[in-house]
Amino acid sequence: MSVTLGKASRLSRGASASGVAGDDSEDESAYDSLYKGSVFGSSKGDAANEEELADARHWLVSGLKRYFHSKRMEGLLSARGLRILDGSCEIALEDPRKPLALWRHIGKDVGNNILVRVITYALFLVRQAAIWLVSLGQFGSWMAWPLRLVASVLQRPLNNVLLASVEVAMEYLMGLTTSPYVEWLQEGEVWDALLSEIQCESAQVAKFLIDREIEAPERYSAVQSYRVAMAVLRQQKHFVESLFESGMLDSTEQLSLAHPIEAAERRLELLGPVWKAPSLREVLRQLPFMREQPEQVVDFFVRYGHLMMLKNGETLPDNRDLYVVQSGIIKVSYQPDLGEAQEYFLGAGGVYNLYGALTGEHLPGATDAVAQGNALGKGPVLFCVSAKGLRQRCPRLVA
Repeated sequence: MSVTLGKASRLSRGASASGVAGDDSEDESAYDSLYKGSVFGSSKGDAANEEELADARHWLVSGLKRYFHSKRMEGLLSARGLRILDGSCEIALEDPRKPLALWRHIGKDVGNNILVRVITYALFLVRQAAIWLVSLGQFGSWMAWPLRLVASVLQRPLNNVLLASVEVAMEYLMGLTTSPYVEWLQEGEVWDALLSEIQCESAQVAKFLIDREIEAPERYSAVQSYRVAMAVLRQQKHFVESLFESGMLDSTEQLSLAHPIEAAERRLELLGPVWKAPSLREVLRQLPFMREQPEQVVDFFVRYGHLMMLKNGETLPDNRDLYVVQSGIIKVSYQPDLGEAQEYFLGAGGVYNLYGALTGEHLPGATDAVAQGNALGKGPVLFCVSAKGLRQRCPRLVA
């Protein structure tokens, strides 16, 4: 997959559009500017050339549609992923005179619907209520158990949506960078005009995948592991068939070898990529400074902290509190008094402002932390512990 991302980065050089699925305003402005700036989309363009470009888009999208169906036949694409990609291709085929905009349609279909929004906010409220009950003591911890069960139930459909978003993004990017339909178009006369549209799409999808890998590497790896395992099983199946066709195996030996491979293939296809969003305790336990701490320290963190959900693009408050990213991405920019500016991203399990929370002092220089949208287009969820509570309740950790 890194090779595909490398091809996408080279292909997207010169493309000014960037963003993630679900950001309609940026996508629409990018597509509008692209269409208006194209020779074929202007009033000065030749009608014949405009028709040729529309035919090229129609041919490209139709080829991508066949490519996605072939990947489904190979077992490398789930039924849900095929439905999303196929539906986006159908929308694009309705009016090929418009610039290529599959990624915008894919983003809307994956997770930008009312049901996903309701489940997302309901999950946040349930987790927030569970943490508040835990802060009441032992009795509150018992009362929070049903809420944890409800949170696990609400998390399952969101896990499927998040996995589907990564899966369709991977497949779409590979379709734009490795499918023969794109290569064949390079020999046409309209390739230069169509290239800018492919660059725009590739840049957005590549950025989306990079953000998802930062946000949750385990989820990204789950999709890759599923694809690799399915490809290996398919190769094993084809190898057994080739041995049978060459006469090295008889029918009985072929069945004995092919049966376990086919059973594993069906089981893997039904199961699909497996990934579970970590709970708050799991995120806290994975922090480097919490691994050697007793369970009571984790209990103190949960008891004296609270969850907060930021909007996409919102800046974290400038205080002495400790922030732990439970889901989503935080973009941190640090400008020291001496030296060059630094920029990095914090995904699930990332810690922000640990130095200020423990010492009560600011780092020398200027620091800016901004919330970034996740795969659903929503802002990150952070677990916040006040500096006062951290120093009073966890003296061993501060020491």
